[in-house]
Amino acid sequence: MAANLAKASEFLTYQQLKSAVIQWQKDNAVNLYMRSSRSLDSAKKRAPKRVLSSNLKYFSIDYACQHGGKKYQHKGTTGARLNQM
Repeated sequence: MAANLAKASEFLTYQQLKSAVIQWQKDNAVNLYMRSSRSLDSAKKRAPKRVLSSNLKYFSIDYACQHGGKKYQHKGTTGARLNQM
C-alpha cells in the first residue's frame, strides 16, 4: 500500500488516507505529523460552488517527518522591537 501514498494523492474517505499513512510509516520506518490542514468548512467558504464529499474531514493535509520537514516560521513581526530599551 506504500505505493498508493505519494504527493498529491487523492482518497475517497478519511479512513483510507489514515490507513495509507499508517502503512507508509511502518514500511518506511518514519513518524509523520500533520503539519497543516484545511477543513471542509474552510474550503467551502473559499469555493462555495464546489461539490465536496461528506466522507472527508479535510480538504487538504500536509504531512511532514517528525525529524525534518520544513522549518516553522511564525507569522508575527520579524524585526527587533526598537522601543524596548
